[in-house]
Amino acid sequence: MPIYTIKFYFPEENELHLDTSNPKGWGLSVEESLPGEHGKILTDADVENIKNNIDRVGFQTINGYTGRHTCFVKSRPGNRDTVIVFPGGSGRLYALNSASIPNGLVFPTNLLAFWPEDINLVVMDLRHGLDWNWYNYSSPRLKNVSNDKHDNILVQTKMTAQPFNYRLLVAFRDFKTIIGEINDLLGDTRVWLVGHCTSSDLISRFHDFIDDRSIIDGIIFTNPIWKRDWEEKLDKMKYFHTTVNVPLMTIQHRDDKNKSTASEIAKKILVDSGSPDQEFVELSGGIDQGCGHFSMGHHGFRDIESQLVSAMAQFIQRPRK
Repeated sequence: MPIYTIKFYFPEENELHLDTSNPKGWGLSVEESLPGEHGKILTDADVENIKNNIDRVGFQTINGYTGRHTCFVKSRPGNRDTVIVFPGGSGRLYALNSASIPNGLVFPTNLLAFWPEDINLVVMDLRHGLDWNWYNYSSPRLKNVSNDKHDNILVQTKMTAQPFNYRLLVAFRDFKTIIGEINDLLGDTRVWLVGHCTSSDLISRFHDFIDDRSIIDGIIFTNPIWKRDWEEKLDKMKYFHTTVNVPLMTIQHRDDKNKSTASEIAKKILVDSGSPDQEFVELSGGIDQGCGHFSMGHHGFRDIESQLVSAMAQFIQRPRK
């Protein structure tokens, strides 16, 4: 089995850094008067509120390698395209007050209320989390292996105590499982993967890793993340290590306060990708109900969700040869 060199980035001692264990997102340094950046993790009651108040929304469970993921599904028979959204940050879904729709929902859960009828939408709630990936943006890459060897390598990696590689392999396996389960549920549609912030980076590595890229028909990144010191090293950034042959879109909020996301990053992802069908969109406006680094601010496209959905839908449904 190959050996991989893992490079870690650690924040400076006095530097504010993201903390998913704190609902406000900024650890003990946050002002108590500020609202939570995410809200609260969805409860069973929240799920029922969403199902009962948004038309055509169902709730599904998908068995992953180490646990069960859940997802909201908004679909209609005969739709040509299916969008699967992977949340950023911890990979979980949040709400403020699920009885107040759409304002009580938090990105990306609130996309359900704005989503058009002619495109299927799946919003994942990942149960093994993504926060372990935060300080390793685009650094470690795992070489492509065939599907029949994947589970065997997972077992070997766990036994040889390579926790980061193991988590990557688990994520890759579960991404493939999720795509397969959604295809079985909704039929043979074009599958678009949407990543936000941290999950954008994971999707790029998933694309590099899998041996059958035909399962992906398009990719969209919203506020894609890279290293915090990107201004000094943007020329060395390589988001994809394989050529992207499917439509690729990046969407950035101009006023996103996250130090690891910026329009320059989103644009360079496209330039380096090799995709023959690409588009960059920069959005602005909305409201900031927190620090702006997470779901309650510009990073989560707060109050301009309809513009975000419109941009994605137009790109997905653009006439193609």
